[in-house]
Amino acid sequence: MHSPQTVSSLPQIEALESRVVLSSLPFTPVTNTSTTILIRMIENLGRGVTAVRASSSQVFISWRLLALDPSTIAFNVYRSANNTPAIKLNASPITTSTQFTDTTFNPNVNNRYYVRPVINGIEQAPSGSFTLPANAAIEPVVRIPLRSPGTGYHTRFVWVGDLDGDGEYDYVRDLLSSIGTSQKIEAYKSDGTFLWDVDLGPNSLNTDNIEPGSATISVGNWDGVTVTTWTVMENPKCCSEQPTVYDSEMGRH
Repeated sequence: MHSPQTVSSLPQIEALESRVVLSSLPFTPVTNTSTTILIRMIENLGRGVTAVRASSSQVFISWRLLALDPSTIAFNVYRSANNTPAIKLNASPITTSTQFTDTTFNPNVNNRYYVRPVINGIEQAPSGSFTLPANAAIEPVVRIPLRSPGTGYHTRFVWVGDLDGDGEYDYVRDLLSSIGTSQKIEAYKSDGTFLWDVDLGPNSLNTDNIEPGSATISVGNWDGVTVTTWTVMENPKCCSEQPTVYDSEMGRH
């Protein structure tokens, strides 16, 4: 019988990027009559296309190389200006990077970018797209709208995870009170759409535990927790912390 294999010895399963947020996920054994292979769960992510104004005459576009992409993969980059038919921007498939600089865009209109992988010379389905708004500022950041945190609260952390299962990273914002010990968390989609918030109550602790796919979020909280308008929880054991797992898209526990 063959000896068990680990992920590092499998040619089709590559190491995850360090920025992927996972919570020490276990390896799942897959066994047949001749071998046992240990397969680690990974996130089902899209290309994560992003575009920013690099200068008055340049837009910098980047996207994600996925763990299971073949080593020979290439990409074509497309732009749709103000909802007109998309045009291909690169002269030949891009094989050495996951970035491209557009120097022919019109900054006065919305520009939507996406990529199409090329595998064995055949162009594949388009990725999700990213729209750079007209007259976007020249800066190396993507801005999303956030709600006012309320009097006395400030942003302490921001976690990322795919909260709604669409393959794009969303955001969980951790708010800490500067006039007490209360904490809140808020969830936003990748485009800044507000999903839900949780008032964790006084002296709450939280943990960075966002699982892949349509993520769940685990935190520790005390009495009086309010999950948007869903519920207020009271712990019958006074002053005792209780662990809670929230559905990432709806905020229900």
